[in-house]
Formats: sequence, C-alpha cells, structure tokens
Amino acid sequence: AYYAGLSDVADATFNGFATSSLIAMGRVSLNLAAALSLTEKFAKPEAWNELQSGIGEASEAVGFDLQTEVIDQLTGNMGGYFYGVDLGQAMGGGGIAAAQFATVAQFKNAEAPLKILNKVLDLYNAEQAKNTPPVDPMNPDMAPPAITPVTLTPMAGGQGYTLPGAGSIIATGDLIVFASGSMLPAQLELLVQGKGGELLSSPLGKPFAQGKAHGGLYINIEQLGLLVSPLVAGSPEASMFFSTFRDAALYFDSSKRGISSTIEFEMLPLE
Repeated sequence: AYYAGLSDVADATFNGFATSSLIAMGRVSLNLAAALSLTEKFAKPEAWNELQSGIGEASEAVGFDLQTEVIDQLTGNMGGYFYGVDLGQAMGGGGIAAAQFATVAQFKNAEAPLKILNKVLDLYNAEQAKNTPPVDPMNPDMAPPAITPVTLTPMAGGQGYTLPGAGSIIATGDLIVFASGSMLPAQLELLVQGKGGELLSSPLGKPFAQGKAHGGLYINIEQLGLLVSPLVAGSPEASMFFSTFRDAALYFDSSKRGISSTIEFEMLPLE
C-alpha cells in the first residue's frame, strides 16, 4: 500500500518530441503527491523537515510558493530530449549553444505554465534592476545605460523569452519547455505540435513516444553513430558497434501493486 499510485498520472502531451531522429532522451512519469507521501512515511523526521524547510526557503527567495504554485501543479510527466550537437561549434567553445536539446514539464492545466513563467520573469527583471550601475559621482550628467526589461513574446505556439547565450523558455499549452539556443523556433513549434518528424517506433523506443505513463532512458545508437562518426573514423571496434546495434533503453515502471524491482537493458540488432 505504501507504493500505490506512483504511476497514476495523466497521459503525457509532449509525445511529439520523441522523434526517430533524436539521439537520446529521458522520461519520467511520477505521481508527485504519492511520491512525497512515500518520502514522508519512510524518511527520517529530520530529513523530511529539512526538505520542507528547503522548499520554504526557496519559496521565500523567489517570492512565491513553490509547493502550491509549481510542485502541486505538475502532472509528474517530464522529459529531456537530445537531438544532436554542432561538433565544430562545440570544439570551438560554443558550449551549451552548440547542442540541440529540450526539456519539458507538463502541468495539470494550461493556466499554470504561463502564470509560473510570468513570475519567473518578474523575478529576473527585479534582479536585473538591482544590478543597474550607480551614477558616477565624477560624471553625474552621464546616466548609466538603462536595462531593458525582458518581456514575453509569441514563441512555438505559446509565450516565451530568450535567455542570452543559453536558449529559450516557453509556456505553451500545458507545458513549460526549455530549449537550447540552437533549436530553431520553427523546429520547436513543430515538436510541440507533434509534427516534428516520424516518432520512435522500435520496440524499445515506442513506449517513450506514447502518452501512457513511462519512465527511463533511451539511446538511439544508430543516430549516435552518425553524430560521432568523424571522431571514431578508423576505429574497427566503433565501426562494429555502431553497425551492429540500433538502440538501447534502460527503463523502469511502477503500478498499484508496487514498484517493479526489475530494471531491463536491451540492445536490438540493426535491421
């Protein structure tokens, strides 16, 4: 009974991100209320109190209640998707901007994501205002440059804003999406709409592309091989590996009967 309901979550609405062209992904479907209840039941009282205190302190720091306005509003469906990287840009110091990835969190209604994003934006603008350079007493007539507040703009079928040098954060429907800077807006909008390409259909990949509760990690070895081929050219071991296997998955699940104690890892031969 302690484990009951951990995977009782709404169907995921971001299945369109699990395209056959991705390289790796992770997905979680977890009933957060049941998980917190389980944590409270089995955690030491001091550890539980420390967790609650941490949430309270974080809420005070950001100016809104993270428990009621964020955690309680999540469905428990979350995912992270990696589509590739510009190796030339990465080797040239491009950092996060060189990668193509997106993380997604689903909420219980379409109002919560935009409300949360506005609160985060207000906090960001307030912090930016605090950092406005003071007037130079030696040059009082030369005012410091004004800091332009960041505002939400239409993006990927919703509202969002761009973080310089990092990427974009978007509220669209019942989702909040963070996408790296190399993800084009048009590409991101197609993924949100489920029109970004053919979905994973292999035996290991298909469960990650469906709405039913599912959790685990998936690696598209075939696509990974195409990405790293310039780096492993001339290696017979690498050539054999990437020509033999198509994909791999490490996945887990839970039900009303409890948490499965079996974690499976399977690699399928390339057809």
